[in-house]
Amino acid sequence: MTKQEKNEVVEESLTKMGLQDCAETHIGNWHLRGISNGEKRRLGICIEILTQPHVLLLDEPTSGLDSASSFFVIWALRNIAQDGRIVICSVHQPMIWFS
Repeated sequence: MTKQEKNEVVEESLTKMGLQDCAETHIGNWHLRGISNGEKRRLGICIEILTQPHVLLLDEPTSGLDSASSFFVIWALRNIAQDGRIVICSVHQPMIWFS
């Protein structure tokens, strides 16, 4: 695979996961603010799809995320599935506390 082909695969993966706006942003650490938790989760999935697997198996990809970030993760997984890949994931319903 040429460097140009590798760059195209990376750009395509970033676009599928909706990460093109933060492509040049640092991930961050304990003293340097970086991308959000939702973007980190999507980046982890993006790294996995770089190898172009036939089946993508994810265990609770939305755990710990707010509703907007969860929506973007599921939206990205739907786009991957629409491209012909098999996506299997477990998504748990959040617990609702009643007073």
